[in-house]
Amino acid sequence: MGKKDGIAGIVFFVFFIILSIIIASELGTNAELDLEIAIVILVELFLFCSTAFLIPGIVCLLGKHFGAKVWYYALIPVTLLGIVIYTMVVAILAPTSFMSTFLEFLGLGIGAAVVLAIVILCMSYEKYS
Repeated sequence: MGKKDGIAGIVFFVFFIILSIIIASELGTNAELDLEIAIVILVELFLFCSTAFLIPGIVCLLGKHFGAKVWYYALIPVTLLGIVIYTMVVAILAPTSFMSTFLEFLGLGIGAAVVLAIVILCMSYEKYS
């Protein structure tokens, strides 16, 4: 991984952050949905984009190599992607009581996201290593 990969990662980060802001502002102005749904989704998308694109991009620009640790680091963005999907499902199924439903099943959502991330990483490690 070289400087081209680092620049590409930072460009993807900027693009997806702009896209996340647009999505959250559109959700926040929608009369049917609450502003809290937009804020939660914006924060989760910002965390996902920074761990998936920004941090690896900076590491590549600095010239450091992940090596075998890349599989362990990939657990964070994959788990955050599962949490984003969980949030969107809760927002679709219970838009009027979003916060109470979101907090009620948060442990289940985090647990399912971690288990799913571990399964996906094991499958990709087996295939690509």
